[in-house]
Amino acid sequence: RCPRPRIVASEPPPVVRQRIPRARSLSAARRRAAPQRGRDWAAPRPMESWSRDAPVDLQPTHLPSLLFNNLASSKGLLAYAHDSQVTILEARGTNNKRTLQLRTKVLSSVFVDGETLVVGAAGYVEIWQVPSPAKARLVKRHALGDFADDDATQPFCRGSALVQGVICVGCSSGEILRFEGDRQTQSLRGHRAPLTCLANSSKLVSGCDRGEIRSWEGDESFVIEDGTRAADIGGDPCSSIAVYDDQIVAGFASGRVRCYSAKGGGVG
Repeated sequence: RCPRPRIVASEPPPVVRQRIPRARSLSAARRRAAPQRGRDWAAPRPMESWSRDAPVDLQPTHLPSLLFNNLASSKGLLAYAHDSQVTILEARGTNNKRTLQLRTKVLSSVFVDGETLVVGAAGYVEIWQVPSPAKARLVKRHALGDFADDDATQPFCRGSALVQGVICVGCSSGEILRFEGDRQTQSLRGHRAPLTCLANSSKLVSGCDRGEIRSWEGDESFVIEDGTRAADIGGDPCSSIAVYDDQIVAGFASGRVRCYSAKGGGVG
């Protein structure tokens, strides 16, 4: 007989556990993966001293008055009213600024084109040419009547626009004054409340304290908004108007914004 082979159970091989180093945190891993200083590393580029979209500290001379649309801009210039003064300064934040001192309270200051600033005040209106703050010069002053001691009793001008070369200025009487250069032409009549704002396009668009909006063709006008929607709350003055193509967008003192067709009627 052949002897049976003796089977001896062998022990399993020992398990060897290898320690794998791990980063303590994600930030540590990023630091290890980042290139060392001096190896494929470039210093960040310096930022530009001024960019078009960057905010600029203008350091105004006085705080602006609490008026509708009390900020006008044109060709790098800004203008705003404070009591009986209008401050003109450059938008790039330089020290080139000038303050125009008027006799009565200012109610509006608007650049109607690149260098023409129209200032509406209690009792009169002034037209200035402003190529720069230092070179601002008065072109026209038009008084609405005799000056009174109290600005509250004075007729006033507020809101202006340039339409086909004619400067239009709104008045508290509801009239719209018109000037060609330094010469006054026939006024426009239609509103029954003080004017608040004018907009320029191929046609003149005007708004008043009653919330009424009119579009003008020559000396004639037609009503786009009659203001009756706000009759139950005592009126809703139209505070601002903008015209784009044949659409008129109007903002009201109550916070409403409405869009109209230049042909008449509300859109939304």
